Order: sequence, then structure tokens, then C-alpha cells
Amino acid sequence: MSQRISNFELLRITAILMVIVSHISYHGFYQPGSGYVYISNLPNRLMLQMLNTGSLGVDIFVMMSGFFLAKRDSFSLRKVLSLIIMVWFYSVIIYVIFVNTGLISFSWKECVTAYLPTTFGVNWFFTAYLTIYMISPFLNKILNNSKSLPEFNLKKDFSGKDNSLSIILIMFLFWSVIPTLSGGNHYATDIPVFIMLYLIGGYIRNNLQYLRKAGNFIFVITVIIWVLMPVIAWLTGIRLLQEHITFFTAKNSVVTVLLSAAIIIKTAYCKAFYNKFINWLALGVFGIYLISDNYYIRIHLYKFLHCKEYANSPELIMLLVIWSIGIFCFCSLIDYCRRIIFNKLLQERKQDES
Repeated sequence: MSQRISNFELLRITAILMVIVSHISYHGFYQPGSGYVYISNLPNRLMLQMLNTGSLGVDIFVMMSGFFLAKRDSFSLRKVLSLIIMVWFYSVIIYVIFVNTGLISFSWKECVTAYLPTTFGVNWFFTAYLTIYMISPFLNKILNNSKSLPEFNLKKDFSGKDNSLSIILIMFLFWSVIPTLSGGNHYATDIPVFIMLYLIGGYIRNNLQYLRKAGNFIFVITVIIWVLMPVIAWLTGIRLLQEHITFFTAKNSVVTVLLSAAIIIKTAYCKAFYNKFINWLALGVFGIYLISDNYYIRIHLYKFLHCKEYANSPELIMLLVIWSIGIFCFCSLIDYCRRIIFNKLLQERKQDES
């Protein structure tokens, strides 16, 4: 088994921290349809809008998958089963604990949802990601041998070797540019957007040597836009812009997609290093997501933190850092215990079979 490059494992950890911070910002302070109504402190409001990085973290995850899987011609059934078991385990165990401790009341619908965690729109990320992973061999043909797919009948890309860039640009137009300019997601549902992100990640892998300057330029421009948008919304006083500022940070927005791609490029060009602790922490990233974003965890966690009480506190930045690191460490510890239990059960099964 090849050793994982810690550059990307560190990026994986950073991405989940982006998601955690964004969840605290959204579930703790944001009121759908009204915005950050609990926050009158302008610096805090602008900071929370700038830290709405959850979609950026999601895009990075999916692009990284395309980056690392682009050269494969098959997927691992063992990994599929492992992911399904992990999702099922956390969904069921959290529901059972909450029911038995009296934190929630039993209902048949919620019970069915817990035991079938990909139904009713629950675990949308897992459902979309698993779909992309299972069709990745076909997507890789688009990336690596698109000349053999005459049905697309598109012009070759800039290198003259294949038409993968043309396909990506068309998808980017329909699933990112048009929705961003028109102010709505429309047909930009999770799976098509994830396909686009996967292909972008794979294209970066295949053409990395040509993308360094473009990556640096895009990174600078998109970071400036990301930081300035909340400030511009406040300075101009445009109500529509203020109310829908989070739309510019959606997972399929032009800014989010381009910034994610630039981050992947910059990470790939960083000097490779290996760190056992970073790689170990990164093993629990998906488990951290499943725990921290569980519906029952969410509705109690942010009440427990009393986020709204600190909405206008000058210490909000420090609290966000403490909360985010605390959630990361706690969930990481839980997932570490799960891995120990699962590995022990697997070893016992192997011993029984032998």
C-alpha cells in the first residue's frame, strides 16, 4: 500500500474544519430567509459570512477524489461496503443512544430513516459521493481516453489530445456559471455538480504541469472576491445582495469551484512531506463529518453551545476556533474507537475463518 502524501491529508483535515466552522456559523447563527439576524456586531457578521466555507470544503473533498482516482479503471467494492457500514453504524447508534437517553422520542419514521440512512434526503453528501465513486471508472475514460467516446463529438482541448476540457467547460457553464448568474440552483443538483467537480479534479491531475500559473492567479482573485463580497454587500446596502450573500459560496458557485480547483493545484505543487500523525488524523475525517452533521447531534449541539448568546461578543472568533477544534477532536476520538472495534471484529472473523 502506497504511503499517503501528508500535503493532501492536511488539506483533507482543513476541509473538514471548513465544514465544521460553516456548520457552526449556519446552525448557530443563521436564520434561513433572514440572514444573520442575531448579530448586530458588524465585524462578527462579516467574519461569519467570510467563514461560510462548508461548500468550499465539500468541493475540495470531491475534487481530491477525482485527483487521486483519475488513473484507476475500477472501484473497490470493499471500500463501498466499508463506507455503507460506517454510515449505517453512526446513523443507527446515534439514534439508539438519543432515544434511550430520552433526548428524542421514538417514532417509526425516524427509526426507518436511521436504519435506512440514505432515504428522505438524509446523508446527501454520502449518497452523491458514493454514486460518483461507483461511476468513477466511466468518468476516468472521459478524462483519459475521451477519443473513444464518439457520442460527445466535441472539439479537442488546448493540448489537442482529447476533449475532456471541452466536456468540463460545458458542464461548468450549465452547472456553475448559469446558476450563479441567474441566482438559483435550478437543475444544479448534487450528483451532476459532483460529476463536474470530479472531472475538474481529474483534469488537474492529468494536466498539472500546465496549471501552476493559472492556479496561482485564480487563487488570488477568488480569495479577494470571497473576502470582499460581504464587505461590498454591507457598503452598498443592496438588500438583495445582503440577503443572498451565502449563495456566492454555494458548492456550485463559480467562486467556490474555481477557488477549490486553485487550492488543489497549489497543494499539488507544495513540497511533498510525510507525517504519521497528520495521516492518522485524516483517517477519521469522514467519520467526523458523519458524527458532527448528524441531525440529532446538530439540534442538540448548537443549543448546548448557546451560540446566539455570543453572537455579538468580541470573543466570537476565539470561541469559533475553540468550538471547531473541540468538535473535531471529540468526533475524531469517537471514530478512532470505532476503528479499533471494527478492526478487532474483522481480525476475530479472519481467525474464525482460518
